Amino acid sequence: MQLQSDIGNPRARAHGIRPQTAGNEADQQTRTERHSQTTKKSPITRWRPAGLLVIAVLIIGTLLYGYMTTKRQLAGLKGNGQSTAQAQTTELVAQIGQHIELPAGTPTVATVKDVSKLKAQEFFKNAQNGDKVLIYAQEGRALLYRPSTGKVIEYSKVNLSTQQTQATP
Repeated sequence: MQLQSDIGNPRARAHGIRPQTAGNEADQQTRTERHSQTTKKSPITRWRPAGLLVIAVLIIGTLLYGYMTTKRQLAGLKGNGQSTAQAQTTELVAQIGQHIELPAGTPTVATVKDVSKLKAQEFFKNAQNGDKVLIYAQEGRALLYRPSTGKVIEYSKVNLSTQQTQATP
């Protein structure tokens, strides 16, 4: 009975109170159908989580591949450092060997970086930055070679115990 009186009551309508009647059940069912039609998931929404997962796996795979490739290249460079130096020494000895008879054995090779620090030594009086020094320790010989001109600048005996060089006549 109270429900019937609420139908005409503007206050009840303002607060959203509606009496339960047969007509309202039909309205409720219609609203539910409309809501289910509007909330149906579209194909894009259904596949979104799977798509994000695939993208994440691809990104992680690409990063992992790049990491492994870089790691392999760095390992190769570490191993090739000494063989590259040996190859450069062999090439340098071959170039100089065309101009002068070199002692047997493998020399120790150094590059002149700062000639101002070496000017006090007689052996380096004509040296320039970038010149190569070949030291044959067992034979007691040192050679100063300038790669830019392809010339031997100085060739002398060396006393390794005191690190002093003596010019040969």
